Amino acid sequence: MIVPHPLVLRGQRIQLRPVQGSDLPHLRSLWANRHVMSHVGYPKGIRLSKDKVAAWFSGLYRDCDLSVNPYRMVVTDYDGHFLGEACIGQLSREGISTLEVKLLPAHWGKGYGRETLALLVHYCFVHLRIPALQAAPAITNLRAIRMVEALGFESTGETYDWVPPRALRKTAVPYQYTLFTLPRARYAERSATSETQPFSAIQATAPTAP
Repeated sequence: MIVPHPLVLRGQRIQLRPVQGSDLPHLRSLWANRHVMSHVGYPKGIRLSKDKVAAWFSGLYRDCDLSVNPYRMVVTDYDGHFLGEACIGQLSREGISTLEVKLLPAHWGKGYGRETLALLVHYCFVHLRIPALQAAPAITNLRAIRMVEALGFESTGETYDWVPPRALRKTAVPYQYTLFTLPRARYAERSATSETQPFSAIQATAPTAP
């Protein structure tokens, strides 16, 4: 399944757009933030060199096929301020994608995360026709759990363990997460009985070099 390259999603207060070279310092700060990354097994954050992040960026949009690669975007407000990142995960064998949102702590509690996730959900169901979506918040991340529940995701009632591979054990620690699911049919039912968030998808200029 090919995602249009490049893609911009616009909400009421935010937009999701392709990563540009000017975003790389902001992404490095996001990944190095212990408050953000502690929820995904990195209690001290991840500190990456400029060269490593530039190499990651150089191949980011080489193949926009969701069956092969996830599709990553940055989240900004309409003044261009960097808020965080979002991701439509690589499709499973069943055609299901797991959505991810990470925002800088300065922007928590303002509804930006929920608006970001709502845009991703709408796009995946209405435009990509993905049959079901998942979210996998850490069991300690109550803010994220409340957010996915508010958008109609329901817990499977099971928890899972993430154990870092040996190469990452100096910086990463195990954590538990719980799986939430949202089938397209349930989303359609909710949309028919509630006001949906304004949404548009447009083509944008190509990502710029770092």
